[in-house]
Amino acid sequence: MKKAIKLSALLLLVSTSIFAATGKVKATQDVVTVQSAAKPMVVAINIQKESAGKSYVTFFDADSNELMTDYLTGKESAAKNYDLSELPFGTYTMAVTSNNQVVKKQLTVFEEYGVKTFMLLQ
Repeated sequence: MKKAIKLSALLLLVSTSIFAATGKVKATQDVVTVQSAAKPMVVAINIQKESAGKSYVTFFDADSNELMTDYLTGKESAAKNYDLSELPFGTYTMAVTSNNQVVKKQLTVFEEYGVKTFMLLQ
């Protein structure tokens, strides 16, 4: 009888410790890079994904009106260039969304020394 009680207590202790031990879940963080490309009026987006998933780029004007959304590949990395030469002068927000992570960058399109150009503000 004592063996049965000891065995039951030991089994209860082991099973409780197994269920109580929770492994820490690592939050996936994608690396999103936004920079000027080598060509004038072109912005380059590069996404290094922790795991495959949906990614898209959305452009908004100064009044938060959506101008364009572009869906990128669901693979482990994505890279794309966007030509900004058709945008009128003004301030815009670009939001890069990848695996529920959003990176927002503001950019402004302006004229400098008679040439249309842009600058990333953030």
